[in-house]
Amino acid sequence: MGWRKGWLMLALCGVTALSAQKISLNFDGTDDYVETKYAGVSGNGARTIEAWIRTTANCDPNNGGKQKVICDYGASTTGGRFTLNVLYGNRLRIEVGGSGLMGQTVVNDGNWHHVGVSYNPSNSSAPFRLYVDGKLDTSGSIPTSVNTATTFPFRIGMRVDNANSFDGDIDEVRFYEQVLSDSLIKAHYNEEFCKVPSRVKAYYKLSEGTSSGNNSSKKTATDYSGNSNHGTLYNFALSGSSSNWVSGANLNGGNTASTLTAFACSSYTAPSGKTYTFSGTYNDIISNAYGCDSVITIKLTIGKVNKAYAVSGCDSFVSPAGIAYYADGSYFEKYQTWRGCDSNIRYQVTIYKSFDTSISVQACDSFVSPGWVSYTQSGQYTESYKTVNGCDSTIHYQVQINHPVSTYDTLIACDTAWVMGKPQTSSQSFKFVSQTWQGCDSFHYLELVIHYSQRQMETGAGCQSYTSPSGQTYTQSGVYSEVFSTWQGCDSIIDYYVTIYNPVFQYDTLRACRVATLRGKTYTQDQLVSWVGTSYGGCDSTVHTWISLTHPNDYISQSNDTLFAEAGSDQYRWLNCSNWTVLAGATSLWFSPVNDGDYAVEVSLNGCKDTSECKTVSRVGIQSMTSVSARIVPNPSSGMAWVQLVDANMGATAIRIFDQQSRLVQEISNPGSQSELPHLPSGLYQVEVWMESGQRQTLSWICQ
Repeated sequence: MGWRKGWLMLALCGVTALSAQKISLNFDGTDDYVETKYAGVSGNGARTIEAWIRTTANCDPNNGGKQKVICDYGASTTGGRFTLNVLYGNRLRIEVGGSGLMGQTVVNDGNWHHVGVSYNPSNSSAPFRLYVDGKLDTSGSIPTSVNTATTFPFRIGMRVDNANSFDGDIDEVRFYEQVLSDSLIKAHYNEEFCKVPSRVKAYYKLSEGTSSGNNSSKKTATDYSGNSNHGTLYNFALSGSSSNWVSGANLNGGNTASTLTAFACSSYTAPSGKTYTFSGTYNDIISNAYGCDSVITIKLTIGKVNKAYAVSGCDSFVSPAGIAYYADGSYFEKYQTWRGCDSNIRYQVTIYKSFDTSISVQACDSFVSPGWVSYTQSGQYTESYKTVNGCDSTIHYQVQINHPVSTYDTLIACDTAWVMGKPQTSSQSFKFVSQTWQGCDSFHYLELVIHYSQRQMETGAGCQSYTSPSGQTYTQSGVYSEVFSTWQGCDSIIDYYVTIYNPVFQYDTLRACRVATLRGKTYTQDQLVSWVGTSYGGCDSTVHTWISLTHPNDYISQSNDTLFAEAGSDQYRWLNCSNWTVLAGATSLWFSPVNDGDYAVEVSLNGCKDTSECKTVSRVGIQSMTSVSARIVPNPSSGMAWVQLVDANMGATAIRIFDQQSRLVQEISNPGSQSELPHLPSGLYQVEVWMESGQRQTLSWICQ
């Protein structure tokens, strides 16, 4: 069996090399960043931050570059922000919002660099320490006091005020709520944690995606510290070689993965000690050299074959080994595969027999055999064919062919005929089947013809009487039926819908505005019109119609600045001719406008309307203003106000108050020499004072 062992060893040579998952996150330098749920250390507390970075960006503002932020949190206030970035001379920098401390080593050379910062509030002379590639790069203090705010949580790749996004790759970001020693920083250099130390409070491996693949669903940066302060990716393309998950730093440690192909005859023992007895793909986990999980994907093939087959044969079955079986049963045979593994085959054998038989058949018109051969003549026939099991079969047929009988009849009826005990109301063909003494179908064909009684509707009309085509005379409106016989002998019924008309003599009144039209003629005066003619049904008719026309009087006269409409209308509406708007409240027989202009009146009478010509009213109230002196006190007024005449011996007959739209608000009759004005809403009003002499003065009143 030594060759089998050699085959197994050859199969195991298919193991791929162990490798750590080397994935990082690329930031496009424009708007990519990761927002975590970790609040960070606030105030003046001790802390340490580590990360791996790779960049070629120019970060020096003195040479046309721009600051690139590795991580940040807090608030954009003096001392309230804790920012690790690359700045002047493309060197590492820690700043706290107001001032910062620069490192010594250039880090934008396109290589991976381990960077870190620690803050020790107990060290008053040099609380800050910057590290590059596991070594202390610089230490010192800054003039700004550290008082980190809690406004924004820990962020990777951009400042908390959404400025200075990182341009390059970031990997393995760790946050400690304590100061790490130089030796610990050196120990962490070039190492990926497998088992996360308790001192780590936030740990972002940034290895969740596939390098340069389609990672549209990979928008979470997992916190491996166990504190569930996971991060969310913002503005990343997540496809291609930038702004996406890409290859990461080549670190020691971390979980590894490998694949091997294995073959065994009956069972296989994996590196972890697990045993597999069936072919398939399995994941086996062991510890790698760094104490982390090593996941081995095993593609296993088991060579031993144990199979069962159900087989059959005609009269016998011969196996692939040349062994013949003549009876039903279960039989075992043993083989070796080409790889040298034993194989057991069980045959479940079924033996079918060939046969020869004779059959006598009788049929009507024809006989179709199971072999789809049709016979129309009596005789002896032989067929050979395969059975359902594939065996030869011979059948001898003794065939007797019999023939059916057919008869034909016709039945004619009116409306309904009874066929086989059922009423039939339409013409149709029937086929009745019975059997002859030989068992063949006998067909009786019946052709049924139905003639229908006819019924139709006619209309008739007449003056005082109507006579139908048959000579029947009707003197009353109604429905009448007359019965006839068709040429086929069936009843025919005609229903007459009779309308009897009578002569008409009536009086009507036609009312209209100014002009009326009746039977195609036009009338402009009230008069009686008579019509004599033939109405429906040919009856003589006379209709007298009194035409009544309404003519609204639209004439207006003018006296100074007052317009007068003629009396006799139902309704008056005064109009402003400049835009033909209706003047609110102006609905009386006369109208005195407040302002100069052209005015007309619309009159209505019995539903008819007409509009007068426009009249011009100018210099409204000038005469009264020069001859009569009246005033409003106080003016403006916010409470009570009065209209006073300067001459107490003079009297006023009316006071009218209009709003700014010239609408009459209120009228005061017989006010005397002094009258109190009503309380009105705030606004500007025009007050007309009508004197006993017939003169008028218009005053402006401001009501507050």
